[in-house]
Amino acid sequence: MNILKNLLKVVLVVLTILIIIYIKIYLYFNFFATKISFVNNTSYLSYVAKGEHDIKYLEPTEEELNNTISVKIESQDKGVFSVLNSTLFSESPVEIYIGWHTLAKDSEGHIAFPHQSRKFYFSDEGFCEYQITINNEYIDVTGMEKNYCYKRILVDPDFKL
Repeated sequence: MNILKNLLKVVLVVLTILIIIYIKIYLYFNFFATKISFVNNTSYLSYVAKGEHDIKYLEPTEEELNNTISVKIESQDKGVFSVLNSTLFSESPVEIYIGWHTLAKDSEGHIAFPHQSRKFYFSDEGFCEYQITINNEYIDVTGMEKNYCYKRILVDPDFKL
C-alpha cells in the first residue's frame, strides 16, 4: 500500500511538471515569441518560405538551409512563423527572410503573384510581431505592438523582391 502511495505521488509530481512546462511553452509562443504572420487574402494558394541567415557568412550554412520552413497557405488563410531561439540568442547579426509566390495564373495567362519577399533584422526600434497581408491588388506589411519579446525585428524598407 505504501508503494502505491509513493508511485501516485511520483506520477502527480511528473504530471504537474509537464503541465507547468506546457503552460510556459504556450505562454511563450502566444504572447512573447518574435513572429511573422502571413495572411493570404487572395483567391490563390500561396507557397511561403521563411529562412534565417547569419550575415557574417556570404552563403547560408547547411544547418540554416535545413531550418528553412516552407508551407502552403490556402486562400483566405493564415500562417505564423516564429523566429528560432538559436537566431534570437545569436551573438552575430542575423537576417530573417520570408518569401512567397503562387503558381496560379490570371485571366491573361500571367503568374498572378510573382515571387516576392521581405527581409527583417533585429532592432530596438522594431516590433515583436509583423503581419504580412497579401491581397489581390496590394501587399501590406504591418508591425504589431506587443508589450514584450526577447528581441524585436524591423522590416528592411530597401529590400523588396
